Amino acid sequence: MEAYVDGELPAGHRAAVAAHLRVCPGCRTHAEMVRAIKAVLARCGWQPTVSGVSSRGGPRRSGR
Repeated sequence: MEAYVDGELPAGHRAAVAAHLRVCPGCRTHAEMVRAIKAVLARCGWQPTVSGVSSRGGPRRSGR
């Protein structure tokens, strides 16, 4: 769902997901929640992580 919300899907896949969202209230709600969460995180200055590096540039720490 994140790839759809982020506009990263190829056109054919994006169209298929969009068609599914029109008829599936559960998935449509999920997509709306992903958009809302991403918007809140963006307002807080959050940056997505890339290959094990945190948004602050350091290595990710384990949950210990």
